Parts: sequence; structure tokens; C-alpha cells
Amino acid sequence: MKSLKIEGQKRENLGKKESKRLRQQGLVPGVLYGKDKVVHLAVPFSDLRPFAYTPNVYLIDL
Repeated sequence: MKSLKIEGQKRENLGKKESKRLRQQGLVPGVLYGKDKVVHLAVPFSDLRPFAYTPNVYLIDL
């Protein structure tokens, strides 16, 4: 299994308008669910592209 490190930014503003604005800036809005905590984040699409369109499996370190 290959590993990949991605750096994103935590986001405070949520909602449809904010998500659209992030996408226009080349960022992908996302949500990371933990056992007791939910983190809203934005990651550059250019960082996600290498593993999004491949049959390989990756371990991602955020």
C-alpha cells in the first residue's frame, strides 16, 4: 500500500456558498469524522488528483 501526505486547512465557514467559493479557488471541501470530533477542512485538488483517478490503494496522512 502506498502512502500519501496531504496538507489541508481547517475551515470555519460552512454551507453551500462557501463550498462553491472554495471549489472556484481549486480547493475541495471535506469532512473528517472521528470518534468524538468532526473536522471540516479544505484540501487543494492538485494534492488529491494523483490518487483519485487510479486503481491503487493509498494510506493518507492529513
